[in-house]
This record gives sequence, C-alpha cells and structure tokens, in this order.
Amino acid sequence: MQDQDRLSMAKVRYLAALYDLDPQGRGLRSVQVAERLNVSRASVHTMLKKLRDMGYINMEHYGIVYLTASGHRAAEQCSAYLRRTQSKMSAEGTCRETSSVF
Repeated sequence: MQDQDRLSMAKVRYLAALYDLDPQGRGLRSVQVAERLNVSRASVHTMLKKLRDMGYINMEHYGIVYLTASGHRAAEQCSAYLRRTQSKMSAEGTCRETSSVF
C-alpha cells in the first residue's frame, strides 16, 4: 500500500460520516457531511476529491456523493471502529466529549 492510499484519521472520520448519513447508498450532498462533522464545505470538497481519487466515492456533476462498493466496505469498517473507540473512551472516562470528535 502506498502512502497516499492509507487512511488518515480524517479520512476515517469522513468515510464513517458518509456511511452513517447514507447507509443505504442513496446519495447525499456535501453540505450534509459538513454539518455532521462541523467543518466547512470547502474542507469537505477537498476531502471528497481525495476519497474519489482513492476510489471510495463517486461524485455526480450536480453534487450528489455515493460510496462505491469498496468505499461502502471501508466506510462500514470505519464507522464500526469509531463507535468501538467512542464506547471504550466513554466507558473509561477518558474523553468527556467524544461525540464532537467522532
């Protein structure tokens, strides 16, 4: 695996957000991701281009984003990982505001 193909924590968060917002694969708009992650639409657009280049998403001309089959698998794993991490941190009392991080 090349370095540019590795999933940074930011990519994990975005993939998990995409999966959580659209588990059925009907498509969603980048503004929904921006609102979910509390980031700018410009940041979302930049990350979505990276995820598209990695083959995890397809982007329609009019702004709808879809996970590809490999993106759906990766996003499902990312979402599960973040839920486990959040649960563990909450149980240990390590982090008071885990929902804002994930």
